[in-house]
Amino acid sequence: MTEAREARVQHRRFAPIWLVPIAAVAVAGWLGFKTVSQRGPLITITFASAEGIEAGRTRIMLRNVEVGLVELLDLSRDLTHVEVHGRMHSDLAKHLTTGTRFWVVRPRLGVGGVSGLGTLFSGVYIEMEPGRGSRTEDFKGLEEPPVLPPSGEGRSFVLRAISLGSLSRGSPVYYRGVPVGEVLGATLATDAQSVAVNIFIRGPHDTLVRPSTRFWNASGIELSTGGAGFKARAESLQAVIIGGIAFDTRPESASEPPSPRDSEFGLFADKDDALSTPYGPQVSYRVLFDGAVRGVDVGTPVELLGIRVGRVTDVHLEGEAGRLRVPVTLTLDPERVLLHWGELPTGLRAELQTASLLTGTKVVALAFHPHAPRAHLTFEGRYPEIPAIPGTGFEDVAESAARLLADARNLIQGANQVLHSPELAGTLKNLDALTREASTKIGPTMQSLQGASAQLEKTLSATSGLLGSSTAAGTGELPRALRDLREASRSVRLLTDYLERHPEALVQGKRP
Repeated sequence: MTEAREARVQHRRFAPIWLVPIAAVAVAGWLGFKTVSQRGPLITITFASAEGIEAGRTRIMLRNVEVGLVELLDLSRDLTHVEVHGRMHSDLAKHLTTGTRFWVVRPRLGVGGVSGLGTLFSGVYIEMEPGRGSRTEDFKGLEEPPVLPPSGEGRSFVLRAISLGSLSRGSPVYYRGVPVGEVLGATLATDAQSVAVNIFIRGPHDTLVRPSTRFWNASGIELSTGGAGFKARAESLQAVIIGGIAFDTRPESASEPPSPRDSEFGLFADKDDALSTPYGPQVSYRVLFDGAVRGVDVGTPVELLGIRVGRVTDVHLEGEAGRLRVPVTLTLDPERVLLHWGELPTGLRAELQTASLLTGTKVVALAFHPHAPRAHLTFEGRYPEIPAIPGTGFEDVAESAARLLADARNLIQGANQVLHSPELAGTLKNLDALTREASTKIGPTMQSLQGASAQLEKTLSATSGLLGSSTAAGTGELPRALRDLREASRSVRLLTDYLERHPEALVQGKRP
């Protein structure tokens, strides 16, 4: 028998090759843990349409830096909007609040210019603007980009206006004709009674805006009339096309500190309205005019000796039918004129005057009439009342012209009645018959006149023969006959005188 060998247990060493898969698994696990730990929150943004948005491609950007990516697009349950699900970076989680806003950036064409041209090559993207509020992951996207100040030094301000007019995003802001800013956008006020226009003024020009600065709408072409005729004014060709805003600060405000960011100002309709409105507190008075106040409206100028000192702030009717009155409220600048309570200056009265005969616009003039009796400021309402007198100037001329036109109209109507009357027609018929009868008899009459004219010529010729051609020498027949007749007349006179003295000579004859 052979002897059995003793079995030995051989221990193998760890193969180094196993380190590779172990390391790979460890790295994969670490990467997976890091990815999961650094993975940002998934947010949902609601839009009316997903035009241009693609899952896995559309980026979420903040100041041109990618902060997220769209992962999924889905329709809402009621199919009225689109839900965009985007994965954000983890370091942006604390900025996802109720005040954060999202909107889609795509090419947009407007009167203010073209925006979003870069998306023609890179595709649309979703822009993010952080805001304050509580944490949330559900947002409602904006259909239009919000009003954001441009990058760079400067300040934004808010202008309150009754209506937006032709202003739009990108409309320039001018200071003495130089563009220093632009309009960022406009929003309707919560009470829907005004419009908030957001503007941005670049530095260092933003320091020109002070509490007493006046802004006005410089859009289009402004036409005005005055003593020199019609005037046209435009800030620039760009302002005519896309609108614009201008502002000015009076030299007296140079010591005021610049207005802080987001300060609010009023936006006047035009330059004249902006510069003529008093800067300080205003004082109001009331005037009752006799008769119509046609041409007077809110904003009508109030002048003293030809200088604008205020404007009309209210015109309305009061009273009952048959006893209506038209009180006009004047707002004056105390720096230019202030009427103290009590007796007015001698002859001071308010009257309506025509500012332009072409347009019929009126002004309320405070004028001095020396022959007017002294008067006092009286209270019959909220404001002291200034006495008024009837207007002068072009108003009387217009009334006279109206009366003259009325008389001319009546004269023309009377002439038309006479021309169309049957009596005039009969008279014209009789005149026509008389003319025809005269035309039939005028021929023989003219022939008789011609015959008489020929006979007269013959008589004149015979008379010339009697007179002769040499009357100075006395050789004509007529002068000789006249001498004989004179001698005969002298003889008869002598005979008559002799018979008167000697009547017996008729019986006895003449004695020697």
